Amino acid sequence: MTKTHQQPLILLSDKSKVLQERLSTFPVTAVLCCDSLYDQPEASPLLEKLRQHTGIFILVDDLPIRAMRAKMCDILREVLPTAEQATEKLFVFNFSQGEFRTVKSITEITGEGTGTPECVDFSEAIEPRWYPIVDKERCINCFECLNFCLFGVYGVDRDERLFTEQPDACRDGCPACARVCPTGAIMFAKHLDPQINGEAIPSGSEDITAAEARTRAKQEKEKHLDSLVDVIDQDDFLG
Repeated sequence: MTKTHQQPLILLSDKSKVLQERLSTFPVTAVLCCDSLYDQPEASPLLEKLRQHTGIFILVDDLPIRAMRAKMCDILREVLPTAEQATEKLFVFNFSQGEFRTVKSITEITGEGTGTPECVDFSEAIEPRWYPIVDKERCINCFECLNFCLFGVYGVDRDERLFTEQPDACRDGCPACARVCPTGAIMFAKHLDPQINGEAIPSGSEDITAAEARTRAKQEKEKHLDSLVDVIDQDDFLG
């Protein structure tokens, strides 16, 4: 991994106090901590702080790496507008690799040395959230998820690209659109199934054409429509 002289920013999500203390002397501009990046409200102070940074970003999280990398790319879409910039400036690690390997991986990016970074704890009581994350590198804009979702979660931006327009309109525990997605671009980071939470990429989803995507999505819709209707019925009953 190439070392860089740019001052990185480190974010610890689902923070580790011990890891926080070790990184507090690293040659970085800031070490930020929060209980859950995924659950952060769209206009939270933490996200605003992230968007003010223009250097290297290092995220350590307990949720699947692919999902949280896509989440960071969405948060930083104005700061890292291209895939090339994200590749150069965004690094994501998982707590599951252990503290020693995590520190070693971060050191390979920051280089040896010490510093006095700004340390800010953004931990606070926030409501847990459930919403899809779109992997823009895998999404082919077939819009099958948009047409399938009955809750108005998805929209199309000015560049005619899919995005999660109303993430909190999603129903808790419903992963139906991820099952419909023919390329494995839609992820629910808290789901237990690796095919849905981003840990694994569904087999047969590589190099798929839009026409093939629509055919596959139609087949998946027929399989999962009943479960989606059950979610709606349950919400109506409880509401």
